[in-house]
Amino acid sequence: MKENQRTKLTKKLLKESLLNLLKEKDLDSITVTELCAGAQINRTTFYRYYKFPADVLTEMERELFTEMRDALKNVKTADEALDYLKTICRRCADKTDPLGFFLRYDIGAEHALILRDLYKSGSDFYNNVDSDEEHNKIIATYFAGGAFFYS
Repeated sequence: MKENQRTKLTKKLLKESLLNLLKEKDLDSITVTELCAGAQINRTTFYRYYKFPADVLTEMERELFTEMRDALKNVKTADEALDYLKTICRRCADKTDPLGFFLRYDIGAEHALILRDLYKSGSDFYNNVDSDEEHNKIIATYFAGGAFFYS
């Protein structure tokens, strides 16, 4: 089901509010009241879409990993793959990037499933790309365990 403009705006405001709060405190410490105040919406509106602040992060995580999976489909050469991996690593190192938050907050089985799916997408790609075995091994190691180590 496609979301209307109002729903998209509300969710965007909640996501921005959550990211701002995560710069200052842990996810477990963030209340719905704080999240809503930052987004300038009421609690009833929040509960229309989510149950907990962590649900906002989970939705953001799904969206980001879908974007990453789609981007992998556009990578055609080993050089493009390396550039893509460098971009991901830079984003992980950037403490303000949502990707870093997702890797820092392993919020359950959903997180592992998303990373597994992303790894599978990457594996499928790297099995078909023209690159050397050592390069493929490094990429596979990153997708399989590097993200968990980082968090």
